[in-house]
Amino acid sequence: MLHVDPKMPATVLTLSPNHGNKTVTTRVRGTSLKNAVRFVMERLPNVERSRSLIRTATHSLYFAEIEALNRRPEFLDEDTGLTSATVGPN
Repeated sequence: MLHVDPKMPATVLTLSPNHGNKTVTTRVRGTSLKNAVRFVMERLPNVERSRSLIRTATHSLYFAEIEALNRRPEFLDEDTGLTSATVGPN
């Protein structure tokens, strides 16, 4: 597993379904990795979770890695929410 800091800046993206136009939608920008993981796991609809991607300055995390981070102790406790983030379209 990657060594990651829950406070590092992160952006949540969703990829388009396999059929049709290939697009990437920015869902949340300017938040922490911890908030990004929580957003993917708690706020994205099930059909979009598996197509989610979290970008940091040094990593691109796909859904399997996001799920694994969500189970780590440093990602489980309460956090400050998405107040400093820009939330994109649903």
